[in-house]
Amino acid sequence: MGLLSADLEVELSAARLLALYQGLMVLVRAGTPRTKLHTITDGALASIGPEKDGQR
Repeated sequence: MGLLSADLEVELSAARLLALYQGLMVLVRAGTPRTKLHTITDGALASIGPEKDGQR
């Protein structure tokens, strides 16, 4: 586990996570392959994820 950036915009990040969740539910119902879902999730979480060596 890492630390979130001190300048993280909490409300914006929460809205993005909610949109990600809702979008994933649609994609799952549509039969999107698991590998594609992982790619989408990894990219979205990387944008708000923990800092790495002082950078996000």
